[in-house]
Amino acid sequence: MVVDADGRFAWTAAPDHPVKLVIGGSTWDWEEQQVELVPDGTEAAILLKPQAKIHVHGTVSDKASGNLVPEFKVLWAAGLKSGYVVNTSVLTDGRDGKFAVDMLPDQVRSYSPPGTSTRLVFTAPHCVDKVVLLASGTNDIDLAVELEPATDIAGGALRPD
Repeated sequence: MVVDADGRFAWTAAPDHPVKLVIGGSTWDWEEQQVELVPDGTEAAILLKPQAKIHVHGTVSDKASGNLVPEFKVLWAAGLKSGYVVNTSVLTDGRDGKFAVDMLPDQVRSYSPPGTSTRLVFTAPHCVDKVVLLASGTNDIDLAVELEPATDIAGGALRPD
């Protein structure tokens, strides 16, 4: 199937019987819907319905000074029952202490097993990473995150031989 910039499509190798298709879904920007295409010469019109997005936004400040953190990253991680954060990916970059991102509902709910929560990890130079759990239930999540200053630890690992 070929789709042009205006959303018009043509299926030039379609079978000669009705076909049901699933369009959209949890990882797309539009809601999942089933449509039936029939090769009877009529043109099919499919109305895509955008998914409601969850708006996650807020501020990130230095806990010691109260100043907004000039540059930071917000990482996304699915919830795990162990409580550890693994397999993170960058969700957005923050500037001047502010961030905003729109997430699909399944990024907040479905990627995390029951009894867990999706996690956001806030990371900035010279600060300790902060993990924040996202609770579903609203489409507007406002966060005020405070990062603690980091300290350097140096040392060496010695082998007993």
